[in-house]
Amino acid sequence: MLRTWSIPASWGDFRLIADPEAPDARSVLTVSDPTANERVQLGEFLAVARKRRWATEIAGVAETGQSTITIRAPLAKCGPLLAGEVTKDDRGVLTLVASGTGAVVAQADNERGGPIAAAAATEEAAANPVADHAVTTRRGTVCCPQAQDGPLRLASQVLRAWCTPAQWASWVARGFLDCIGGMSGTRYRIFHRHHPQAVVLGMPTYDLDAKEVIYRWDYRVPPAEEALGAKLLLEFREHWLRNRSGAHMHDRAGLYVNPFGSQTHDGRWDATLFTMVDMGVNEAHSLLTRGRVGMLGRTLMRVAGGESWQEATLQEVLAGQKLDDFGLSLALPPLA
Repeated sequence: MLRTWSIPASWGDFRLIADPEAPDARSVLTVSDPTANERVQLGEFLAVARKRRWATEIAGVAETGQSTITIRAPLAKCGPLLAGEVTKDDRGVLTLVASGTGAVVAQADNERGGPIAAAAATEEAAANPVADHAVTTRRGTVCCPQAQDGPLRLASQVLRAWCTPAQWASWVARGFLDCIGGMSGTRYRIFHRHHPQAVVLGMPTYDLDAKEVIYRWDYRVPPAEEALGAKLLLEFREHWLRNRSGAHMHDRAGLYVNPFGSQTHDGRWDATLFTMVDMGVNEAHSLLTRGRVGMLGRTLMRVAGGESWQEATLQEVLAGQKLDDFGLSLALPPLA
């Protein structure tokens, strides 16, 4: 029987758990510090729940702190409804359902068929008889703002639930985890958003075989759950990211068709905006460095002896050399 359902949110996931006293009849929704937009989404969910007599008329979500709401419906019923309301404006939503052993037993997405078909598929996945826990994650934005420096806050219960023991151990001890692409067999490394190497690379996801970054981010959720989304998408919907939008530095022969659009129009306005800005920055950077360096993120540069510039490849960085040895910088060299 399905016991938990997690949906990544700005200050931690929305979490539905089966009421231990009546798992066949009730679920408990826990929400912490929702944003204004998330309160609207949760309000729409509760409005439908009231119509179905799953929630009382006074049930609501506080602006701050933690809210706990009893839903008079089993998790397999209210989970798909919450996931649908919270993500209904997103393209590229993936729901995975796992058994108690951690094996994925069902999955659903909204790549084709629209929201009604996606809702039906999610409900079918949730009804799997060996289901134990579920997660709904978004594709995020496939473009390239820089990763951010900051504290390494690595703990996340939902990420741990969807990691192998080796992946979780690596995440806790080293701040990154490795996974294998479900379609190509490619090895990927997913860093914590604030990891020093993520900041150097400019993106938290790195293709270890092609030695290029994957352009995908989702700052609407905490870093650990951003990593969770990247991991699950690469393992179960790799073509959503390994395409000309998410992998535009890769050899095109190894890419898949983007089901959501083209490189300059990826189905999200922010992806289009950032892609066009990035193209302009890359062109200016190439001109200013007189062609010595290609696009930003492909080659890192270090200062050696004042104004003498040398190149340090990403391979060198990931081979284990200390970042301090490079004195890495993405600042442009002085104009001649």
